[in-house]
Amino acid sequence: MKKNLSFFAFIHVLILLLSISTVSAQWTTTGPEGGFIKCMTRSGSTLYVVTNGVGRAIYSSNDNGNTWTYLSSPTLPTDIRAIAIIGDMMFLGTGSGLYRSDDAGASWVLKTNGFPDGGNWVNQLAVSDTTLFAAATSSKMLRSTDYGETWTIKNTGLTCNDIYALVATETAIFTGGGSNKKGVFRSTNNGDSWQQVVTGMAYWFQNGWVQGYYPNVQSLGFNGTDLYVGSNSFQGIWKSSDNGAHWVLTNPATRTNQWYNAISGDGNTIFAASLINGVFTSTDQGATWSAANNGIDIYHNARTIFLNEGTVFAGTKAGLYRTNDNGANWTKTCTGLNGHGTAFSGILTVGTDMFVGTTYGGVYRSSDAGNLWTAVNNGLPMNVNLSYNTAIYSNSTTLFGYDLMSTDHGDNWIPIVTPGDYVSGMGMPWTEHGTYLFASNSTNNPGVHRSMDNGQTWELVNNGFDPNTLSFGQVSSDGTNLYIETDMGYYYSSDNGNTWNLGVFPLDIFVGTRIASINSARILGIGGEWGQRGIFRTTDNGANWVQVNDFLVHKFIVSGNKIWASGTNLEVINGNEIEVPSIFLSQDEGQNWTKISGAISVSTYSIAAENDNIYVATYSPVFDVFRSSDNGNSWISISDGLNPNTEVSTLNIINNKLFAGTQGHSVWQRNLSDFVAPAQPDQIIGSETPCIGSSQTYSVTNVSGVTYNWQFPSGWIITAGNGTHSVTVTVGSTGGVIAVTPSNGFGTGPSQFLVVSPAQTVEATVSIVADQTSVCEGTSVLFTATPVNGGETPVYQWYVNGIESGENNPVFTYIPVNNDIVSLQLTSSIGCVTNNPVQSNTIQIEVTSPTDAVSVTINIDQSNICEGSLVTFTATPLNGGETPAYQWYVNGVASGTNSPVFGYVPTHNDVVYVVLTSSISCVINNPAQSDPITLQVTTAIEVTASISVDQNDLCEGSEMTFFASTSGGGTEPSYEWLINGTSAGVNAESFSFIPENGDAISLVFTSSEWCTAQNPVTSNTLVAIVNALPEVSWNYTDPTTVCIEDWGPITLTGGLPEGGTYTGDGVTGNIFNQAVAGVGNHIITYSYIDANNCSAQAQIEFIVDACLGITETANGLFVYPNPASDNFTIKLNNQNIVGVNLYNTMGIRVYSNPSVKTSGITVPVQNLQSGNYILKVTSDHETFVKTVMIK
Repeated sequence: MKKNLSFFAFIHVLILLLSISTVSAQWTTTGPEGGFIKCMTRSGSTLYVVTNGVGRAIYSSNDNGNTWTYLSSPTLPTDIRAIAIIGDMMFLGTGSGLYRSDDAGASWVLKTNGFPDGGNWVNQLAVSDTTLFAAATSSKMLRSTDYGETWTIKNTGLTCNDIYALVATETAIFTGGGSNKKGVFRSTNNGDSWQQVVTGMAYWFQNGWVQGYYPNVQSLGFNGTDLYVGSNSFQGIWKSSDNGAHWVLTNPATRTNQWYNAISGDGNTIFAASLINGVFTSTDQGATWSAANNGIDIYHNARTIFLNEGTVFAGTKAGLYRTNDNGANWTKTCTGLNGHGTAFSGILTVGTDMFVGTTYGGVYRSSDAGNLWTAVNNGLPMNVNLSYNTAIYSNSTTLFGYDLMSTDHGDNWIPIVTPGDYVSGMGMPWTEHGTYLFASNSTNNPGVHRSMDNGQTWELVNNGFDPNTLSFGQVSSDGTNLYIETDMGYYYSSDNGNTWNLGVFPLDIFVGTRIASINSARILGIGGEWGQRGIFRTTDNGANWVQVNDFLVHKFIVSGNKIWASGTNLEVINGNEIEVPSIFLSQDEGQNWTKISGAISVSTYSIAAENDNIYVATYSPVFDVFRSSDNGNSWISISDGLNPNTEVSTLNIINNKLFAGTQGHSVWQRNLSDFVAPAQPDQIIGSETPCIGSSQTYSVTNVSGVTYNWQFPSGWIITAGNGTHSVTVTVGSTGGVIAVTPSNGFGTGPSQFLVVSPAQTVEATVSIVADQTSVCEGTSVLFTATPVNGGETPVYQWYVNGIESGENNPVFTYIPVNNDIVSLQLTSSIGCVTNNPVQSNTIQIEVTSPTDAVSVTINIDQSNICEGSLVTFTATPLNGGETPAYQWYVNGVASGTNSPVFGYVPTHNDVVYVVLTSSISCVINNPAQSDPITLQVTTAIEVTASISVDQNDLCEGSEMTFFASTSGGGTEPSYEWLINGTSAGVNAESFSFIPENGDAISLVFTSSEWCTAQNPVTSNTLVAIVNALPEVSWNYTDPTTVCIEDWGPITLTGGLPEGGTYTGDGVTGNIFNQAVAGVGNHIITYSYIDANNCSAQAQIEFIVDACLGITETANGLFVYPNPASDNFTIKLNNQNIVGVNLYNTMGIRVYSNPSVKTSGITVPVQNLQSGNYILKVTSDHETFVKTVMIK
């Protein structure tokens, strides 16, 4: 026999004729979100993440991971293992080499010039400045200094047998890995040579450190300037603080984790991603480590740690998580990131719920036809099991996955309880048959077990064979009969397992059967187990089987009267027997089979069917999804909308939708109703009245995958685009209907129509004229166009010396230079014009240069300007002509009139200039602008004056003083006081005089400042209020000359008006005591104060005579002389003087001697003023008071 080779190694040599077309169907991604996070990087504010364990997709985020967008590219390679960025260039390390993108991932180019033969796997990438390092197959370190264009092997000194980690700074590159215990290597010369840097390192083995062997490096990363190594094989986390020269184990407890896939720090916190136990953090430079998985639901196989400006990302096998609090809390950040892989049996339903089993992320459930998905992993070993494939299976009520089951739609997973020890090829521990469950066991209680109460109790049903002599395989049901695989044959039961019969079968079979039922026939397929294969058929419920084909069966699908089988067919290709993945079809209940898959590379488990339609996915080198509705005679590609290079691992039809589970792109869906003939195209776009002989384009909205058949009236010729949605034609003279008919692989749709009427053509012309052709330099010229057959909305394009100028307007104005040539191009709006656009005549302009220059100067009438003052400007023109025009400007705003003189009241910093337009026809610099004058306006000082008076409402004869309160007076102000409007002749701040009642007093105040708001100013006016004095008289009729001793006190009377007061020497009240007053002349005054508090007096002079001298009292007190000038003597008869006191008329004591103790004393008075004094003498027994007079 020819050598049997795998078909997969030679698929690229198959060149078979096959009718394949594409359709417009569009797939949409439905989730679930998440997926295996392979690696991450950043360019500016854009994050990039590679998903799936074999790197099948790249997503980008511009909002720090809140949302993600798939980076679509038809040239994106698969099996992405590393990603790096230099400037605007992106690099991918893949299983097929190094790829570069210069357009943000839109396209990728393989860059492997210099790679060793067979060494195209690139597992690690690192960037040092602009140098790119790539760790390739067989420990080859490759370096590129020209952005990947060429590569050089740089292995000098590098002895590790595989490279698992690579990190670079601007001055050093570090690497390590392998399984030969070589530790870390460093290069400080850009990779030219490598040195092993392992001082302080050793290898832990059997409870001790083995010197000379070093940890295998799984990851490298920096925290500040400290370099950390995450090892594999339980060797812990190591740290170097001196650029790799010396190493220490951070903590022995770190050796409890098998692998550390990634490690990095933000200067404060170090993050390490482990294979088994998720993320660990250290906040003390690695001295202690703590698990930090709060919020990471599936932390198993954490592969990525990435820091982005305060945010830390951790990627695990199930998705991407983010923390902003140093790992204390994590949130899943997978919106838009659809990176899950789907198991081959991954999409199914239980009741109305859909379920998908992912390759790493567990099981998800959807209750709304796949729009939203919820993880249902409670009880599944998501963080304790490294299983690659979460394949799930189900019967009508129960889900099965791993070695667990769920009877509550995935909410909880519990261990499977069954007496069977065989799990079927569908992953189920038992088989449903009607209301029964069946399981098989070959060791403990061998045979077939049956449950009639949904698995609560089981019984053996072995009637028909000896279970102790057989090994049992899968129990199968076709809905009517049961079948059991054994090593001695194929048994069947037609009575729910009560009895078993051995069927007649061409082969000895044990396991690997697939069974299908179609009408009265049962079809059994063998999938290659134990080297057995073929399709077998029975029509007597399994009693007798006949082999009808040698196909190796993976899967049967029955729809109507058709049955499809997928698997591999043994074919001879280029002299070798090859297992070719294929699809076979039987339309006669399995008697005859025909291969229908042609040359497509069938993915034999990714197949589905409905009615007469079969759907199948293909795999490398071309990932696609095809549909055939004509028994495989033609296959239509229906992959439009799927991400490029998407491998579909499972196809399922659920609720009139086709679902595709993928490897690394989650689940996609589309409606079965999409697979129909195209709908009628929308309105045909194009002219309904085209010009005969013109070239026209007609189109409809393009629908991908649709072919368009165009029909035009007689004489029209299609010149481009035939068969597409847009065609170009040459218009004939015949009118009629344009029709376009759509078609695709599913049929022909209704046509769309457009009625057209071709139009005859006319000739367009245009001429132009100028208002002048000989002008002075700087003069505008007006051009006017006159069109013929220009239509209602013609387009005018003016040209000056062949250069486009002006606006779309029939008139054009500009300032020409000498010999300018002006022309016009007219584009008529009439549909059919023979010469469209059309050129006008040309006009040449003669321009004369002026000889005299126009200028103007301006002068101002004052240099110091006070606020509010009127200033006048005068313009002096040069070459202004007889009638020049003046336009004055203030702060750029036109002002004044056409005059050489301009006056106005300015404000500070106003800028004034004039523009002079000369009346001379051809001059230079016309119009001319004067130099501007910036006005310095002094702010006017406000002058104020007010007056006040010290007192008013006075009595006649009183003096009033007025005071001025002023501001803005300057250094030498002037005061003019006015009395009843007449100047008082006083120039002072205050003014005093004795007014009369009703006098009006005011002030005219003149400031000495030169710039004032008002000057002089007049103050307020004050009116004097003067009250008349009362009329006082004193009619006294008694004598006014009295003796000092012989007269008693005199009562004073006769003062008018009554109610006044008497004052004078010796007066108390209205009593005049002459003895008190003393000898001499005394003026006594009578004073009266009226209601206005004004007073007047009347006076009488009293004369007090000694009349023989002053007589003493009988008690013996003698005072002499009295009056006295120098001193006087006091004597007292018959008793001693104890004390003497002398008081003036104010009651002030002027002399005192409190201890005389004699009968006589002399009192000196020469220093006292003249006047009356009161003498007080105290004796042993009494006190004397006497008036004395001092001269």
